[in-house]
Amino acid sequence: MKKGNRISSTQSKKLKQKGIILYCLLCFVFIIVLKSIISITNNNNNNNNQRIDKEVEKSLEDMIRRGQHLIKQYSNQSYKYNYNYNYNYNNIFDNSFNSSKKKKDIIIGIGQDLDPKNFAVFSKSLREVSDEVSTDVIIFMNKPVDIVNKKIAIKMNINIIEYLIDSLPTEMKKFHPSTTRYILFYNYFLDERVRDMYKRVFMIDVRDSYFQINPFNVININDNEAFHVFTGVTTITIGKCGWNGKWVEECFGKEILKEIGDNNIICSGVSIGSMDAVFKYLINMNDLITGEKKTSVGKYSKFPTCERNGVDQGAHNVLVYKGAIPKMKIWNQVDGPISNLQAAQYDLKDNVVYNRNGIKTAVVHQYDRSQILQKYLFKKYVDWINTDDPESEWKVTSSCNRFDATWDIDLFNGICDLSMHGGATSPASCCHFCLDTDGCKSFTYSNGKCFLKSCSKSDGKQSSKKIKNTVSGQLIE
Repeated sequence: MKKGNRISSTQSKKLKQKGIILYCLLCFVFIIVLKSIISITNNNNNNNNQRIDKEVEKSLEDMIRRGQHLIKQYSNQSYKYNYNYNYNYNNIFDNSFNSSKKKKDIIIGIGQDLDPKNFAVFSKSLREVSDEVSTDVIIFMNKPVDIVNKKIAIKMNINIIEYLIDSLPTEMKKFHPSTTRYILFYNYFLDERVRDMYKRVFMIDVRDSYFQINPFNVININDNEAFHVFTGVTTITIGKCGWNGKWVEECFGKEILKEIGDNNIICSGVSIGSMDAVFKYLINMNDLITGEKKTSVGKYSKFPTCERNGVDQGAHNVLVYKGAIPKMKIWNQVDGPISNLQAAQYDLKDNVVYNRNGIKTAVVHQYDRSQILQKYLFKKYVDWINTDDPESEWKVTSSCNRFDATWDIDLFNGICDLSMHGGATSPASCCHFCLDTDGCKSFTYSNGKCFLKSCSKSDGKQSSKKIKNTVSGQLIE
């Protein structure tokens, strides 16, 4: 090698050092550039997410407007209608409209004026058998939602959709929640993207149901058209039942009652099916209730003028037996997966409910028909009060501060009756009902019922009778 091309060891070391320094500088510059790219990408993603959020909100607004249009057609009055959705839309749309994602199951219900004790039983038992990854839960609740219910929903990862009763049309304000729910469900699923998220839907009464097994693991729904319904009381037919027969006759006429009257009663409180089948069912239900009369069965409807507590079950039975629901399966109480305690076709062993074939059922409906079972469930799932002591619950219920209580006595036995509310879990439940009812001055609680009264001691009307476990409350003047 030529002498002029030789490099000393000292020079070589200096070049290596310079190379290392240059390499470090290049790495530093690369990191800064990479961070900038990431920051720009994140900003773009955030902007994209915001765009998606706006699309979701617009879609839901469009859905509500469609619901407004349908209801306005039969209400014939101007009104402000708003479901007041108060939750994170991203939770429901899972931050994506990608239909390739695995579809979830959904459980949906209504909890108008829902007692937190009932909600605790429903929610906590549900999450014992299902997880939030595979199963969404949507519960409609009227404003203002009890703070305890909100806490339970957050803890159990359940979505509450708040709605204002006062924002409903005049006729709908008077509807029983069991009727209102179908219009709410129908409008919720109107958006095709919402429907595309779910494979199977379970519609259920929230107040008096709890879970022993995940129903989606027990009831096999492979067909897109599959819809499953469940019998109620089986000792009497529709036509011979005073309640169910009247619901059908008053809302659909004597001819329809004669046509379906010899069939078993189907309970409207629990139904399950594929998303497609459930939505077709809700189209029919919405048509019946709103009086649109667009469907084949809807033309017989006398809604909304016939609406009252329980008539939704009449409509449910008409849809079942008039063939409006394709590929339907009717389960009975003997070997079915849902126990309806009012049907009295179950066995209770160690606080577990079994059907007549000795199989543990997935869901128990109307558990309040068994005071032993209800007491057990409250003790297990209600952890903020002592449910064995009604007086302690009375003391911590704010609405009861406006009432004087008399224990083990009915102060107004057989007089000044105003109305009755069933499904009361304690005397404290009656305080809210009385305050929310025009003309109510007092009440009597007995056997899970609130008998609201239009009189008080100051009126000089009194008919006292000692009855154990009965409580009378009257407004403090």
